[in-house]
This record gives sequence, C-alpha cells and structure tokens, in this order.
Amino acid sequence: MNAVIKSDLVAGLRHLYKDNDAAHRLLDRFAGRKKDAQWTTATRAAGLAGASRGEVIALFRELARIGAGEFKAGRRGFATRMEWCYSVRSLGAAAQGAGQPQAIDPTEIEDPEAEAENETYLEDDWETPDWITHTFQLRPAQRVTIKLPVDLTAKEAERLAGFIRQVPFSET
Repeated sequence: MNAVIKSDLVAGLRHLYKDNDAAHRLLDRFAGRKKDAQWTTATRAAGLAGASRGEVIALFRELARIGAGEFKAGRRGFATRMEWCYSVRSLGAAAQGAGQPQAIDPTEIEDPEAEAENETYLEDDWETPDWITHTFQLRPAQRVTIKLPVDLTAKEAERLAGFIRQVPFSET
C-alpha cells in the first residue's frame, strides 16, 4: 500500500515538474537545498519559484492533493504554508527523476526561526490577490521595486502616493 502511495506521489511530482513552470523552479530549488524544512510559507515559496503567491497557493493545493504534505491556509497569525510529509530535498529529487520521497531527517532540518528571520512579508487572515511587481528607476543608480495587487484601485493608489509623500528624510 505504502509503495503505491509513493509511486502515485512520484508520478504526480513528475507531472507537476514537467507541466508547471513554478513547480519546476520550486522543486529544483528544493532538490538543491542543504537542509530540509518541515514547512514552507507561500510567500517564501513564491520568492524561491519566482511566481506569484496565488500561483504558489494553487501549487501547494496540488502538492497536498498528491500527498506531498498538508496545505494550511493562514489563520490567527500563522502564515499560509505547506507542512511537508516528506523531505523537500527528496521531493525535488523525485520530481527530477532521481529517487523516491524520503522521511524528513530531524537532524537535517533548517532552524525555522532562522528561516523566518530571512523572510520579509505580511500575512493576512484571508487569501490575498495575485501581485504584480513594479520597478521604478528612482535615481540613475537606484531602482525601487514594489509589489502591488493586480486589482489596485485609484483610491488605493492615491493613499499609497500620500504615504510615499510622507517618507522623505530630508528636503535636499
């Protein structure tokens, strides 16, 4: 029975790897990791995969459906995340065609506190819209990048512009 579950998981991983660009990039990153993870937030996965948060949430749901882990929607201060049933390194390798999913080795887990310190994000208690990354050349050698919702309204843009007008540190 367990071998059947694993073979279905491997087939699902390879299908995602072949047909989904975000899955391909994320699973490649997982395969190249030095340490494992018990969970991965949607925001971190989006950064690793170069994908929108919405794409990653859909990917997490598909990974949960095939048995790679359990999808957890962010609630009560917890981030939207995937809690893994298997080593993420072995999931990435299996997707690439090199091996089978393996149990998470507790001695090889990245410290979740250190991982959380590397993330800069705000999580809400509800699903957020897809985001678009905008880049603005502020100065000849300085570019500013901002992520905004795809459905940003004119009123929200005005509010954001008002906020930015309040930011300057000097008048020079």
